[in-house]
Amino acid sequence: MLTTKALCAMKQTKKDSKLAVIFRRGCFITAYAREETTKVCQSIIDYSIKKYGKNLWCYTDTDSAHSCLSKEELQEFIHIDPVELGAWKVEGEFKQAKFIKQKTYILKMKDDSIKIVCAGMPKDCF
Repeated sequence: MLTTKALCAMKQTKKDSKLAVIFRRGCFITAYAREETTKVCQSIIDYSIKKYGKNLWCYTDTDSAHSCLSKEELQEFIHIDPVELGAWKVEGEFKQAKFIKQKTYILKMKDDSIKIVCAGMPKDCF
């Protein structure tokens, strides 16, 4: 398991270039984030199967996880805070969704607004 101690233990030696240290730290941070995201997704799956008998996890990307669980349910096992570093943030609750591929999906939010995400497309094109 990755720990913050591992990140702090990385020290620059005389042979290391500054770029090599930055690269190693970037790799560590990315791996740590992936592990945390995977844990959250697995928690959503485990909780929803145990409580509802079905998987209510929908989609995950680099820094987000979408599920059919309410914010209140998610708070039972995920640390949620809109500003705290390292915590998860609920950006909205949807009632319908279509996940097409990575970074490409459409959500019908609970307030009936539509949110379209399509990587590489300017927001003003849809």
